[in-house]
Amino acid sequence: MTYKGFEIRITSAKIPRQDRNGQTIECDGFIIEIFDMEIDTPVDVFNAAVDYELLSNSIDEAEQLAKDYIDTEKKGI
Repeated sequence: MTYKGFEIRITSAKIPRQDRNGQTIECDGFIIEIFDMEIDTPVDVFNAAVDYELLSNSIDEAEQLAKDYIDTEKKGI
Protein backbone atom coordinates (compact mmCIF):
# COMPACT_ATOMS: atom_id res chain seq x y z
CA MET A 1 0.00 0.00 0.00
CA THR A 2 1.09 3.60 -0.43
CA TYR A 3 0.74 6.44 2.05
CA LYS A 4 2.04 10.02 1.79
CA GLY A 5 4.79 9.17 -0.72
CA PHE A 6 5.86 5.97 1.02
CA GLU A 7 5.28 2.35 0.09
CA ILE A 8 4.39 0.14 3.04
CA ARG A 9 5.07 -3.59 2.79
CA ILE A 10 3.73 -5.81 5.54
CA THR A 11 4.61 -9.48 5.97
CA SER A 12 3.12 -11.86 8.53
CA ALA A 13 5.78 -13.36 10.80
CA LYS A 14 6.56 -14.84 14.20
CA ILE A 15 8.12 -12.08 16.29
CA PRO A 16 10.34 -12.81 19.31
CA ARG A 17 9.47 -10.94 22.51
CA GLN A 18 10.29 -11.39 26.19
CA ASP A 19 7.49 -12.32 28.56
CA ARG A 20 7.18 -11.08 32.15
CA ASN A 21 9.54 -13.80 33.33
CA GLY A 22 12.25 -12.80 30.87
CA GLN A 23 11.68 -15.83 28.67
CA THR A 24 11.81 -15.35 24.90
CA ILE A 25 8.54 -16.32 23.25
CA GLU A 26 7.35 -16.17 19.64
CA CYS A 27 4.29 -14.03 19.01
CA ASP A 28 2.12 -13.57 15.96
CA GLY A 29 2.88 -10.31 14.25
CA PHE A 30 4.21 -8.53 11.20
CA ILE A 31 7.42 -7.21 9.68
CA ILE A 32 6.74 -3.68 8.44
CA GLU A 33 8.95 -2.17 5.72
CA ILE A 34 8.62 1.48 4.73
CA PHE A 35 10.13 2.61 1.42
CA ASP A 36 10.61 6.07 -0.05
CA MET A 37 8.79 5.77 -3.38
CA GLU A 38 10.95 8.41 -5.11
CA ILE A 39 14.20 6.50 -4.67
CA ASP A 40 12.84 2.99 -3.91
CA THR A 41 15.01 2.79 -0.82
CA PRO A 42 13.97 1.38 2.54
CA VAL A 43 13.51 4.15 5.10
CA ASP A 44 12.83 1.84 8.02
CA VAL A 45 12.09 -1.77 8.82
CA PHE A 46 10.55 -2.79 12.13
CA ASN A 47 8.32 -5.48 13.57
CA ALA A 48 5.16 -5.45 15.63
CA ALA A 49 3.83 -8.29 17.78
CA VAL A 50 0.33 -9.06 19.00
CA ASP A 51 -0.14 -8.15 22.68
CA TYR A 52 2.91 -5.86 22.51
CA GLU A 53 2.60 -3.22 19.77
CA LEU A 54 -0.66 -4.59 18.33
CA LEU A 55 -3.95 -5.45 20.03
CA SER A 56 -4.88 -8.10 17.48
CA ASN A 57 -3.38 -10.13 14.64
CA SER A 58 -4.88 -7.82 12.03
CA ILE A 59 -3.30 -6.48 8.85
CA ASP A 60 -5.49 -3.39 9.25
CA GLU A 61 -3.98 -2.71 12.65
CA ALA A 62 -0.45 -3.20 11.27
CA GLU A 63 -1.24 -0.77 8.44
CA GLN A 64 -2.50 1.82 10.93
CA LEU A 65 0.67 1.41 13.00
CA ALA A 66 2.77 2.06 9.88
CA LYS A 67 0.70 5.15 9.01
CA ASP A 68 1.03 6.48 12.57
CA TYR A 69 4.79 5.90 12.39
CA ILE A 70 5.04 7.86 9.13
CA ASP A 71 2.92 10.70 10.53
CA THR A 72 5.03 10.86 13.69
CA GLU A 73 8.34 10.83 11.81
CA LYS A 74 7.17 13.55 9.37
CA LYS A 75 6.32 15.82 12.32
CA GLY A 76 9.85 15.38 13.67
CA ILE A 77 11.49 16.52 10.41
